[in-house]
Amino acid sequence: NVDIYNNKETSVVKIGIPQAKDIRNIFMQMPVPVLTADVYGHIDAWNTQAERITGYHWAEMVGRDWHAVFPEVRDTETQKDVLFKTKQGKEIILLLDVASYKNSNGQVLGLIVSFRDVTANRMAKAEVDASEKKYRDMIDLAPDATVVFDKKGRIVIANKALFERAGVSPGGRDDH
Repeated sequence: NVDIYNNKETSVVKIGIPQAKDIRNIFMQMPVPVLTADVYGHIDAWNTQAERITGYHWAEMVGRDWHAVFPEVRDTETQKDVLFKTKQGKEIILLLDVASYKNSNGQVLGLIVSFRDVTANRMAKAEVDASEKKYRDMIDLAPDATVVFDKKGRIVIANKALFERAGVSPGGRDDH
């Protein structure tokens, strides 16, 4: 039920308490993939975004043990990357946020799990890490003593040749 009151200065919208069907529609239309599971770990809701990312329709997921879907996750309060195989067979990396939900008395009723596809981000990070390692290895293996300073004049990279010529170990202590 929506009542709208108009006057010259303001418009007020009064919305009644959502009905169960409204709550289901809200859940299904959330902009992030979400599932809920009961206290026994059975998936009891799987929204449209979860379907879009995984390829699995809610009817295929409801009733399944969520630990069978995400076997790498055992904690009920966690954030974790997991490898997931979509219905189409594509492996993707999902970042899961897992939390329990409780009634007003604090009794755990189940889990709510939101997730997102972070495959592209993780692959880009892996490429940057590999590039940085290659750069550091090139400097470290250079025959000449080499030092890289940051903008504040602090040493950020020093190669083996520098430590050998200075007669100190990379930890800063003398070799003697």
